[in-house]
Amino acid sequence: MFASRYTYEGWLPRSHIAAMMGLNRTYLDQMKCTCDTILAQQPHRDSAQFDALLEDARQKLDLQKLLGEVNKKFGLNCWHINEDESEAMWRLYGVTGNGIALESTEERLKSVLTADGIIVGRVRYMNFEHDEIEKGHENYGLFIKRNSFAHEQELRATILLPTPGIGTLVPCDIDALITNVHIAPEAPPFYADTVRYIIDRADIGLKAPVLRSKLLDNPSYP
Repeated sequence: MFASRYTYEGWLPRSHIAAMMGLNRTYLDQMKCTCDTILAQQPHRDSAQFDALLEDARQKLDLQKLLGEVNKKFGLNCWHINEDESEAMWRLYGVTGNGIALESTEERLKSVLTADGIIVGRVRYMNFEHDEIEKGHENYGLFIKRNSFAHEQELRATILLPTPGIGTLVPCDIDALITNVHIAPEAPPFYADTVRYIIDRADIGLKAPVLRSKLLDNPSYP
């Protein structure tokens, strides 16, 4: 379902999985005990019916399958939080040298995404092998990633999809959201004009300036 770098997307640290599996085992053990008690009191009953109920419960409590199904129910919109440009993020997400970056703020994102069910929050980074459960956090599973991705400094908006696995359009005032459009530092000189032309032709009401990154420019001091 996901490319290799996203295999843990929507997953949980080992301590969380162990706790959930423990609860599932307790529930299944209690359910089996109840079935055994009924069969002991009513030996004429067909045990196959109870076996089928237990197997159905096991299938529904299959944690990996359950988390995979839950992941498909949510759409994500992801941002990088930083006061300055990140050379690493340009390399990761603008590998052709012709990418753009949209600049905004957390407050602007929250103000323009007003559709029902949208949650905006910062991702927390954890050691999935050793970190224990953190208490007091809302929307836990949607905002956790491994420490290996801490360089992303991610802010994300989530929404429950009308149809699992299929994206949905969300109303947004694009001009109120975007403050600047940044051109990749290695983009050719004409690229900024091309991006501005496309924005104007798209007629989306975006008036934000298009700025070429100076990240890789030669130093020029007085």
